[in-house]
Amino acid sequence: MLESIDISPSPQEEMNVSECDLVIRAQRGDLVAFETLYRLYSERINRYITRITGNYQVSCEITQDTFLKAWQGLPTLRDPVSFMAWLYRIATNKAFNYIHRERKFSMVPWEQSVLPPVASNLSELESRIEDRELIRLVLVGLRPTYRICLILYVVEQLPRQRVAEILGISISSVDKYISRSKEAFRKMYYQLNAQMHAELAKHT
Repeated sequence: MLESIDISPSPQEEMNVSECDLVIRAQRGDLVAFETLYRLYSERINRYITRITGNYQVSCEITQDTFLKAWQGLPTLRDPVSFMAWLYRIATNKAFNYIHRERKFSMVPWEQSVLPPVASNLSELESRIEDRELIRLVLVGLRPTYRICLILYVVEQLPRQRVAEILGISISSVDKYISRSKEAFRKMYYQLNAQMHAELAKHT
């Protein structure tokens, strides 16, 4: 009976085991293992930072800084399983530092995540462009913490517990930030939408 039960690890479990092995090897100074981790995560981290800062060139620099700090700090990582959350935490802190240093809140390019794929005709395309600009204006007004929570939860599709680990806050705080940011987004969206239509009506 027992022989008929498949107890082999799932592909996800195998990937986690493999990643843990890479992290452990990298902690021991294996540069090749760390380069493999870099290839696994660099593009994802780059996109994440770009969504926060709105600047691709800056995100490339921050991504490099993130992995440099990760390499230097690997010996202090207690649990290899938490490598991804730890890496996101480094990237988040560096992105926060950039935002505060520049004292500006740039556009988060969520268009591909928020909007449907491709317009089927010209009028739909024009409407999509207007909506994209409206979304950009709304996102500019979101507080950085709210914005990052939404990026991690909605765009990166990380579970709430992982978001909490990355930001160093409780799950209840994550729920609060996500709920408040969605509500703020909704209110600002409809308010700006009404203002834009009112302005258009003046010129018609």
